Amino acid sequence: MGNLSGMLVTMPHKQRMLAFVDELDSTAREVGALNVIRCEPDGRWVGAISDGIGCVLGMQWEGNHPANKSVLLVGAGGAGRAIAFAVAYAGASKLTISDVDEHRARDLAASVAAETGRAVHSGPSDPDGFEVVINATPLGMKASDAMPVDPERLAPGTIVVDIINAAEPTPLLRAAQARGCRTQDGGPMHQGQALYALRFLGFDYRPEGRAGVDVGAT
Repeated sequence: MGNLSGMLVTMPHKQRMLAFVDELDSTAREVGALNVIRCEPDGRWVGAISDGIGCVLGMQWEGNHPANKSVLLVGAGGAGRAIAFAVAYAGASKLTISDVDEHRARDLAASVAAETGRAVHSGPSDPDGFEVVINATPLGMKASDAMPVDPERLAPGTIVVDIINAAEPTPLLRAAQARGCRTQDGGPMHQGQALYALRFLGFDYRPEGRAGVDVGAT
């Protein structure tokens, strides 16, 4: 289709679409999933994923840069995998990955450590002692969901990021605010994803009011 420049892909297709592209940029190759595809002039399809870069961009915009901070990432699924690599590349001093599937968390930690050279480990979802806590699980999308971490273990001043993009604060963010934590919802990550994905597709785009941080298309 000569007038199709690319497309965005969402779950549950992020991994199965790998079989339909000709090339992966570094983000998608490391993560093993994609959510944006670009059609090159010669007809080749190139895939990338914006979840990780989008999350870090959103954190930077909100003044919550993970560089030189200890980070607990809860969730080693598609979005969690992308965020793990991006947070490590962004310079986290220590990254601990937790998941209900301990083998998945351990495998992801080993992959991120090998690729980035950062201190990355798997471990429990105990937020005590971490400067940044990121929820990359679906927990919080429904009111009946369990908490991804025990909010009573959050220290005042901890940065708590919940990637769920909802109109109201999730139960985790409400509990974290009550504990005196600095909180961030999924909106900034959503904006960061849009910036990266549209730049990857060749559009000169920046969310309104977001300045000082940039990312180039791969």
